[in-house]
Amino acid sequence: MTLAGKVKGHSIGVSLVKDTLPLTSLSFPGKISAEKGGERLVVADTGHHRILVVNKEGIILNAIGGGEKLEAGFVDGSFQEARFHSPQGVVFDQESIFVADTENHAIRQVSNLLSGCISSLTSCRCVVQCMCTVAE
Repeated sequence: MTLAGKVKGHSIGVSLVKDTLPLTSLSFPGKISAEKGGERLVVADTGHHRILVVNKEGIILNAIGGGEKLEAGFVDGSFQEARFHSPQGVVFDQESIFVADTENHAIRQVSNLLSGCISSLTSCRCVVQCMCTVAE
């Protein structure tokens, strides 16, 4: 994104440094956690407002939240519908992941990596149930 402005009749161009950086798989990764067997890692991809589950070779197994446009928000639901806002801390607990959803001031749970459902455990918004359907 380039912004244009004028200073005493002279045009100047202004651009943001972040817009000149190459695209990467991660943006400000916050925390990581490994499952007990060490086969998978969960990564808080803070700048992309999502959680990634990767194998030990670095292959992304699940991208949770953010959607196609990597948008911030506060939405419970399926992996595709869910939105986080700058998630940070993550903990792997068997097939569940607990997430500190920093800017939403909430603790969120990916209740089952197989079912693909995100719910809010505690927050200032008092949302406590996951309303999503699981395709069989």
